Amino acid sequence: EISDPQLRGLLIGAPFVSYSIGILFVYSLGNIYWRWVAASGVILPILSWIIFSQTPESPDWLVRNSKLTQADSAIKWLRGDGDHVRTTLCVLLNKSY
Repeated sequence: EISDPQLRGLLIGAPFVSYSIGILFVYSLGNIYWRWVAASGVILPILSWIIFSQTPESPDWLVRNSKLTQADSAIKWLRGDGDHVRTTLCVLLNKSY
């Protein structure tokens, strides 16, 4: 929803590869340092919560809920400032109505 169309295919497949590598890594470490591996399972959810609490809502959701100024600033936060911000906002406005 918020990624560039050229990257969506890669981003859809990346979690499955990450899960597989992560499971392999945990199993290989579990034989040696199982207590450390078990305790480190708390780190990733805490980091994810911190990161996701700092990200704005998706511009698409904000436009659908008539929060256009917040959608504009969310697009700027996600993709940087430039001419494409207005273009993206116009596309979202046309899509939602």
